Order: sequence, then structure tokens, then C-alpha cells
Amino acid sequence: MREAKSTQFLMRSLLITALLAVGTAPSAQQYETAARRYFETWNAHDVTGMRPLFAATATLKDWDLEKSGADEIVKANSAIFAAEPKIRIDVVTIHLSETTRTAVCEILVRLNNEKMKAMNVVKVLTFDEAGKIAAVRAYKGATSMMGKDVLSY
Repeated sequence: MREAKSTQFLMRSLLITALLAVGTAPSAQQYETAARRYFETWNAHDVTGMRPLFAATATLKDWDLEKSGADEIVKANSAIFAAEPKIRIDVVTIHLSETTRTAVCEILVRLNNEKMKAMNVVKVLTFDEAGKIAAVRAYKGATSMMGKDVLSY
């Protein structure tokens, strides 16, 4: 009798765990939605709205800086917005992988300053199990000035 109850309890626990896992795993569509929300929030320069998009232990690494923790990442973005008040990102395309919980985003960063500079950038967003941004890595490509491509090797 005791063995039957123990087996029954184990089966219920396994079933509940399986159902929770199925119900909480974000899909590729949810990663795309989260990536687009990140860029929309970024373009609005909404640092308050940006904070909940990141996991507490998120990391950021690009060609200029490296930050750890959501609060530090938000501070770094706030400094960018202060230095370049008209800065904006245009999303060209987003490539998704459910397996690696990654969105590889081809973007154009428009400084919208007197030089009319724009940068081709690839941002790699990695998400945690809850769908929050766990890591941001950015890679700078060619720079465009007034519509003319300038290669940066």
C-alpha cells in the first residue's frame, strides 16, 4: 500500500513538472517579441522600461564596454542616450534559435547627428528560461556616412 502511494506521488510530481516545463518554455516567436520590445524601449530611451527586460545577472559586451548586471546595463544605455540624444536603431532582420534561446539581430544604429553617421551592427541577444535578456553582445560592421559605405576593417 505504501509503495503504491509512493509511486503515485512520484508519477504526479513528474506529470506536474512536465506540464510546467511545457507551459513555461518560451518559443522562437516569444524571443522575437522580446527582441523587438527591447529595440522599441531602446528607441524610446526608456531606461525605466528597459530594466525589467533584463535578467538580474545579465551581461553586455560590445566594442567599447563590458557591463554585468541589469542595473549597470541600464546605466550604460542611459549614458549613451545622454551623449547621443537623437540616437535610434532600425531593425533590419532578426534570426532566431529556440535551441540556443538566441536572437541574432541585424540593425542599423543611426546617430542622427550633424555627421549623419550610421553603423551596421549585429546584436546577439541571449534569453534565460523566463524569456528575459541574459546577455547582449554587439559587433560593429561597416559605417555609412551620408549614404556612402565606408568599410571598417
